[in-house]
Amino acid sequence: MKIPFIITLLDKFFVEKQYSKWRRFLEIEAAAAITIPETRFGGPEGRQKAVQAAAKEQSPDVYTDLRKLLSRRRIRLDDIAGKYGVPSFMSSGRPNDSQSILDMALHTRMYHLVDEQEVLELFERILGAIEAERTAAFWRMFNPFSVIYFVLGLPLRLLGATGVNIDKIESSLWGPVFRWCTAIVVITFASKLWGVSPIDLLNNFVSLMD
Repeated sequence: MKIPFIITLLDKFFVEKQYSKWRRFLEIEAAAAITIPETRFGGPEGRQKAVQAAAKEQSPDVYTDLRKLLSRRRIRLDDIAGKYGVPSFMSSGRPNDSQSILDMALHTRMYHLVDEQEVLELFERILGAIEAERTAAFWRMFNPFSVIYFVLGLPLRLLGATGVNIDKIESSLWGPVFRWCTAIVVITFASKLWGVSPIDLLNNFVSLMD
């Protein structure tokens, strides 16, 4: 699905903001981990619990608030990653089971499966994909056919704002149907507004393309 230029800007702003918070969160845990001996606990889960406890003690308000905020924003980040074709899930170690990398980084029992660098690289990949799409979307704004395609897809985007998965609609027969219906409504409205027949309106538009 082609993503509008303004949406790429909003996504970039959101991801960069969350990237900054994740770096701060990981820095706090890394500082706390230095104080916890590697061999003191009987496994990675026990040690991670101790690291989290130490992080809360060292930065009581900041660490707890960050953890809550990152947990709430995680689903939206995964959605954005998927929208730009960036894989944000990996195997949890159980058969036929994949988990969000960010969720695993927050989950005590799965933390040892995710390296800090994997989290940071995930953000870099997402930002790289957004940048590539942003450049393409910018040039699409100067293509009249892309503008028309965007306008005809507005009803679908409004439908998507209600929580409906418009990607499935786009890839099915209903995608073109929605656009054709929108085109008929727009042409009919414009012809009545300007007092010309729909055929004349289309002919005038085609002549502009010559």
